Parts: sequence; structure tokens; C-alpha cells
Amino acid sequence: MAIRPGTPILGKIRVPIMKRALAVMLGLGVVLAGAAANAGDPCVRYCTVYETHYRAQEVVCYRTEYDTHYRDVTLTHYRPVYETHTVQQPYRVARPIYETVQRQVTQVHYETVYDTVQQVQNYVTYKPVTTMHTVYQDCGYWATQCVAMGCCGCCYCPIWVPHVVAKQVASTHYVAETHSRTVPVQVCRYVAKPVTYTVNVPVCRVVYEDHVRTVPVTTCKVVPYQTTHQVAYRVPRQVPYTTVVQVPYTVAKQVPVYCPPVCVPLCNAAFCW
Repeated sequence: MAIRPGTPILGKIRVPIMKRALAVMLGLGVVLAGAAANAGDPCVRYCTVYETHYRAQEVVCYRTEYDTHYRDVTLTHYRPVYETHTVQQPYRVARPIYETVQRQVTQVHYETVYDTVQQVQNYVTYKPVTTMHTVYQDCGYWATQCVAMGCCGCCYCPIWVPHVVAKQVASTHYVAETHSRTVPVQVCRYVAKPVTYTVNVPVCRVVYEDHVRTVPVTTCKVVPYQTTHQVAYRVPRQVPYTTVVQVPYTVAKQVPVYCPPVCVPLCNAAFCW
């Protein structure tokens, strides 16, 4: 059930409730009248059963659609601009000048002088010395000896019979003797003699000269410029459309239910339930 705007909701709710209450009271009166008329008959009760039904209803819905629009956007760019101009630049040049000058040069010469001097020299001589010492020599010999072997008799084995003899042996060794003698020796020495003479020496001196020259100089500056572009953007809008939906609603109906009679007096009438 659709509710219009501005309609009191409480009034709309009260009308169905009052209708249902009136129907229940009328049904109860019919049941009581039937019970009074048919006392002792099987009792018939009516139950309210609600059934759900569906009806088609058109509903207005909205969907979002986007429209594409364009707007002008101005952008600022920068580009370099190069400019060339000339400037006066001072510079210095170094020029070498070669000259020849005379200088006094002193050199030291060495002369060789030979002298004879007496020099004491030591020398070594070796003198033979003979000494006697005792040497012991084994002059033994081999002999045969019978060795008893128990019940088998004896066995003859060779044995060494030592015989040490002392001998005098002469040995010669040399003994070093140091002597001194004076001998003439020729020695050499160097005598320094300075010698001065005049020589021509080439020299170089540097002379600086200042000049001015014109040179090109390139400078760079940034110049702004603007460009306009079309930029797309989307605008949403709500588009209505109609669709059919199945709306459930409830229908009440009375269904008779039979039960054994149970009668009681009620206002001079039999009421079965």
C-alpha cells in the first residue's frame, strides 16, 4: 500500500486494525449464535489464515550517468632565451727575453801528491812443533773354544782374544808467531786548488704585457609563455527509469476447523468449542 506525502500515517494504520477488529467481533457473534442454535452438535471454529500474494508495481529508480565536458586550462611554460653580446676582457701576456751575461765561476781542482812514509806492518809465521802421545792398539787374535751343548757333546766356536799394546806416535802441528817490521809505503793525497774564470751564461727573463680583447659572451634568461589546452572532465547526473517489482501483500481468510462438541450453558444457550 503506497502512502502519499502529507497523509497521516496513524490514520492509515488505524483503519485496517478497526476493520479487522469488527470482522473478528462479527465472526465471534456468528459463532455464538450458531453455538446457541446447535447445542450438542460438533463444534466449528474458524481460524484466520494469512496468505501472501504478490502484485506487480512500477517503481521509479535512478541510475548515475556521466557526461563529458571540456574546459579551457591555461598553463604557463618557460623557455630559455640565449643572447650574445661582446665585452672587453683584459689579459696579460708573458714574453720571454733571452740574454747572455758574463759571470765569475770558481771551480776547485784537485792535484795528486805522492809521499813515502814508514809504516809498521805485522806478519805471522808458522813454526812446526813435534809432540809424542801414546796410542793404544788392540793386537788380539782369534782362538777356538769348545762350548758344551748338554747331551749332544760340545761345539767349537771362534772367540776373539784381545791384546792391547801401547805405542808412542809422533804428531806435528804448527804454532803461529806474530812479528813486526817497518817498511816504506807510498801514499797518495789530493790537494785542492780553486781556479776562477769568466764564462758567458745565457739567461731568460719574462716581461709581462697587458692587452685588451673583445670576446663574445652568451647569457641565458628564462621567458614565460602560456598555452591553452582542452581538459575533459565528467559530470554525474541522475537519470530516472521505471522498473516493475513484485510487492508482497497479506490476505486474511477464515478457515473452519471442526472439533468434538463441548457444551456449556451461556446466556440460556449452548456454546460449543
